[in-house]
Amino acid sequence: MAGSKGLGYTMVALGLLLLMISSAYALAHLVGILEIGKFGIPKGFEELSASLMFTISKILFLGVVVWIGGILIDRGIRVLRELAKPTKPEVRKP
Repeated sequence: MAGSKGLGYTMVALGLLLLMISSAYALAHLVGILEIGKFGIPKGFEELSASLMFTISKILFLGVVVWIGGILIDRGIRVLRELAKPTKPEVRKP
């Protein structure tokens, strides 16, 4: 019982950590601390496809991290809810 409660808290904490990391990463790109790439005007198909692949890979990375974080938070909350349910005492009939 205590192990399940610890597991629930751990899953919620890991989920929140992943969401915070992905939020900080996206914010860094938004404000310009990290730059996606400086290709200027693409001179050819190779540069254009490389910049698109780079951008799409970043978007997919963020999507997967947020997805995993959401799953961990959901499962952790489910575990904690199950543990918080009141248990009915056993009634023995004489």
